[in-house]
Amino acid sequence: MSDQLPDGHVAEVPIPHDASSTPSEPSGRRRKPLLIGIVIGAFVTFAALAVIGYLAAPSGSGILFEEDFSSNEPVFTTDSDRLVDQSVVDGEYRILIRDASAPQIVRHVFAHTHDGLRFEASVTLPGPTEVAFSVGCWNGDSSYLFVLLGSGEVGLIETVSESRAERRSLTDVIATDAVRPAGEPNRLRIDCVGGGREPTLVSGWVNGEPVISVAVPQGYDSFNAVGFFLGSETDGVEFLVDDVVAAGERPAPATSPVSPMEP
Repeated sequence: MSDQLPDGHVAEVPIPHDASSTPSEPSGRRRKPLLIGIVIGAFVTFAALAVIGYLAAPSGSGILFEEDFSSNEPVFTTDSDRLVDQSVVDGEYRILIRDASAPQIVRHVFAHTHDGLRFEASVTLPGPTEVAFSVGCWNGDSSYLFVLLGSGEVGLIETVSESRAERRSLTDVIATDAVRPAGEPNRLRIDCVGGGREPTLVSGWVNGEPVISVAVPQGYDSFNAVGFFLGSETDGVEFLVDDVVAAGERPAPATSPVSPMEP
């Protein structure tokens, strides 16, 4: 559900629910419960969401918005409560989780839908700790998320429906040498390309290197929002975000697309 903010943006409260062109072999399933658990926990405990507020042009229009946080009035609309602090300090967007029971989503809802999107941002993870940060594309209350764990592993998740508490891993988590150590910025990118009669293509990139692509049969054909999902198992964790870019385009797959994991 959503509430209209005074400036016209939409603040949403989710409903509970659960280095190379060839990706590395799965590093084991010990991280998979964390990956899914953080996603499930987020939609159970969100208090309020921040929304990026900036009108975009129709699909296929190139750059939709950029944000380097050089201004005290960034395109992000941030809400703070007792569980999370969000601010711009020294040219970076900082999200401090005071209570690990409340991971956060920050989204930009476009004025138009897009049949293809590229969305990327640089993020510095705290470490070492159990954290997750993702970039994502939304279709209503459904989304594709490219997730980076504090362990340096990555994976793709689909939130089938926030309202019906449906979600699944599109891939197992994998290790990649493209990820830099905790404390250093990593540039994450997700490409979401609607397939029409063909599978929808979802790809993840890390620091300019293609990591993983999935061909989702009967996937979402268009997208109306982009944003971040982040969570932690420890209180007092801070994420640093910078150089956000969203573009309306249909990029080629990062790697040869694989089939999604079985539900």
